Amino acid sequence: MSGNERQLRTTFTTAAVQYADHLRRNGQPDRAITVLAPVVKVAPDDGLGWLVLGLAFADRDDLDKAASALRQAAQHAPGRAGTWVALGHVLALRGVRDEPVACFRRALACDPNHLEGLVRLSTSLLLSGDRAEAVPFLDQALALAPEHPGALAAWAQLKLQERKPDEVRTRLTWVFSTESADARLIAMAAKAATLTGSPEIARPALDRAIAAHPPRPQLLVLLHARAELCDAMGDVDEAFQSWAQANETRGTTFDPTRHTQAIDHLIARTKTFDFGALPKRFDERIVLVVGVPRSGSTLLEQALSRHPDIVACGELEALRDVALAIPCADEQDWVDALPRLTGPIVRPLLQSYISSLLDAEQKAVRYVDKMPSNLLHLGLLARIAPGARVVVMQRDPMATGFSCFRQPFGRGLGWATQLDHIGVWIREANRLLEHWRATLPLRFHTVDYDALVAEPEPTLRGVLNFLRVEFHADVLKPEAAARTAGTLSQLEVLEPIHERSRGRWRPYGHHLGPLRAALGHIDQRHPDPDQLVAG
Repeated sequence: MSGNERQLRTTFTTAAVQYADHLRRNGQPDRAITVLAPVVKVAPDDGLGWLVLGLAFADRDDLDKAASALRQAAQHAPGRAGTWVALGHVLALRGVRDEPVACFRRALACDPNHLEGLVRLSTSLLLSGDRAEAVPFLDQALALAPEHPGALAAWAQLKLQERKPDEVRTRLTWVFSTESADARLIAMAAKAATLTGSPEIARPALDRAIAAHPPRPQLLVLLHARAELCDAMGDVDEAFQSWAQANETRGTTFDPTRHTQAIDHLIARTKTFDFGALPKRFDERIVLVVGVPRSGSTLLEQALSRHPDIVACGELEALRDVALAIPCADEQDWVDALPRLTGPIVRPLLQSYISSLLDAEQKAVRYVDKMPSNLLHLGLLARIAPGARVVVMQRDPMATGFSCFRQPFGRGLGWATQLDHIGVWIREANRLLEHWRATLPLRFHTVDYDALVAEPEPTLRGVLNFLRVEFHADVLKPEAAARTAGTLSQLEVLEPIHERSRGRWRPYGHHLGPLRAALGHIDQRHPDPDQLVAG
């Protein structure tokens, strides 16, 4: 390509990107995408073109294509802080847990004073449970822009975690009388008003903001805030309607028939596989806490984290990543590869998984991985780490299902948007668990949520005995943990163990028929608390 041709291409791409960005900013993302499609073909190394294309896909709510385009932008222009912030934000919207934080850190490496990067990093760290590390970034953001809505919302989140709702209410009361207040601030002020006993003052502002038809992310925040507010006020029907509208707004999909077939396949393929007996020598450091989301796993993990010999690692996708790393033929997965997982293959897989657990600098006797969806991969765990222990959280399925329905899961957990789909998920999780108990050379211990909150000491003594560590009284005070919960249970586990969540679903029973029907008859009986099945 001659110099003149190169100059013409640069002029063309620059003008096209600027025009596409103008279209996108003026609410025409489809036209922007049409303009940019030939640009990234002609100039595939143009980081700015990929960035604007990614933002246009994000504006259209096509998050998969947005993430793909933004990865291209980051690859070709890694020094642009805004690209890393946009990529991290899109990944967070998709429900990715750890990578967004890494993206926001990259943004600040490019520009230490990038305001949006500071806000999003501090917010993500608060949500992931790292309060101490979040504070300096939040302070820096507030110093640069004291009234920035995102920074103020992060500050409010921090104060709620510190159990200081009065401070939030005092500082954010103004949002209730302002027509154009940010959705995040309205939601935080409403939460503070609820916690301080005056939820009614926030309801008009929430209704007004929802009626203005904000974009989907803001609408979801407002609907969930309104639902919790109505729930606190005892307005059951209005609360349920807001949760239902939020779930419909999420726009996720789930095929219950296909999911049931996938569980059928998993059970059929592992039913006759000889996992063998528990070997004489094995690594006992690994502990998994599994169960349906909202069954109490966060509370249990928080309690265990108070023990000096236990490190709580949070919700890790490490076991799933190990499954994805197994070389498989087309249309196969780790289940089909089980017969090939012998010593030379198992050792690096196990090392990969253990290294993800031992990233924490603390040395411990037990490392707890509490990702609920690890239930799907227990067969793989039994193959690579048969010495692992599995703690199963069990809770009344109606209570669990209702709690899932009312949680702001974002774009994740597509099954949690409809009551009947939730019932299918819980039913199939129970069926798979029964299969694993009968098949795997793993040690299982069941913890009943109601027992944990009603009689915490004997229940936790049982768990610690199962883990072969001495009882330590600090586990009875999960609210005093130095770490905070990196899940939607954050505020709940900042309180002493209580029983207020028991029976919360009952006032909503007249709305929960589809959940009850889909659950069918789930046998809540389980084997002895400690169970060892040797193939």
